[in-house]
Amino acid sequence: MIQRYLIDLLQDGFNAIIADPLILEDIFLDNYGLAAAEVTAIKTFFVAHPVALVNGYSRQDNKYPAIAITLGSEGESQTVLGDDGGMVMDEDDKYFRCDINTVIWEHTYFLTVISEHPDTTAYYYEIVKVILLAGLEKLTEQGLASIKVSGEELMLDPAYMPEHLFLRRIIFYCERELQQIDRASRLTKSFKISGIAVDKSGSSSDVGGVNTNVIPYFYDGEETDAGDQI
Repeated sequence: MIQRYLIDLLQDGFNAIIADPLILEDIFLDNYGLAAAEVTAIKTFFVAHPVALVNGYSRQDNKYPAIAITLGSEGESQTVLGDDGGMVMDEDDKYFRCDINTVIWEHTYFLTVISEHPDTTAYYYEIVKVILLAGLEKLTEQGLASIKVSGEELMLDPAYMPEHLFLRRIIFYCERELQQIDRASRLTKSFKISGIAVDKSGSSSDVGGVNTNVIPYFYDGEETDAGDQI
């Protein structure tokens, strides 16, 4: 599921930064030009305060800073002619077994950065952006396409968040193919073709007078060479 792809990607990114905090200098010193003393403070804080990744809405007992990943919306964006996504082959890739139905879905996820200080929220917000950018190849390997990322500041809703927390949200959009294997379709398929066969009493009238330009062979109960079948 896409939420799990995002969680795995973020966790790998955070682990990489903990192993090499100099990555934070690339983000904040080289990219944004922050003062060296502030960047040093960011590195110290990041290593000392691991980020909690939450699958779903933030809970009351969550530790902060945290990133809550929730589904914003999803739905069909493109349909395929006849829902035809191909066929499942057997283990030797020789014979078709059953049909694949497919459709393209679009997904929007919210990655909400939550901390107890507005600057800390801004720092982690920027870090998440860079991790997503660095992980685009991994996400495309999972079948994600048309990836778009945007962000916004969020106002606190006392019904959901205490007043002492600060939030920013990254909006992650992508498309992905959704497949369904129609196993019932294998009952209607011929799994092997061994030539063109007609009844011995058959004639050209059996095909409506159409000139097929094919000389059929007549199965007499004995196998013939492939070259004799046409």
